[in-house]
Amino acid sequence: MAKFEIAIFKDRVSIFSPGHFPKPYTPEDYSTGNYSPLPLNITISHILYLRGMIEEVSTGFERTFDLCEKNDVKYAYEDTSNGFRFEFYRDHKDSKLLSESEDAVLELIKDDPDIKVDELAKKVRFHHERSPEL
Repeated sequence: MAKFEIAIFKDRVSIFSPGHFPKPYTPEDYSTGNYSPLPLNITISHILYLRGMIEEVSTGFERTFDLCEKNDVKYAYEDTSNGFRFEFYRDHKDSKLLSESEDAVLELIKDDPDIKVDELAKKVRFHHERSPEL
């Protein structure tokens, strides 16, 4: 059975939800307010709303698309054989993904994949003492 998943990659964040998006509609159909939400179980939806766990009126897609547009984030979605996937693409070419300390740790692990944690800690501490900017 498929499970809800969030996967984070260098170039995108992928969110997977088991189940399917109601056909023939698209997320844009709901974000424009042209269609009302279609809860599959009104009783469960009402209980979740009363507990403050969901919204009474579906505004998630509208807010998502507004934020993506405002922040120039590209996205894609697809209805798969066992669920629905939404992906947000990240522009990472101008950002440094790791700090200098994290780069140092990564290099030590690349040099010795079997390095023990205590040895790694000693080497990182040594590098840090020699290079305070780390």
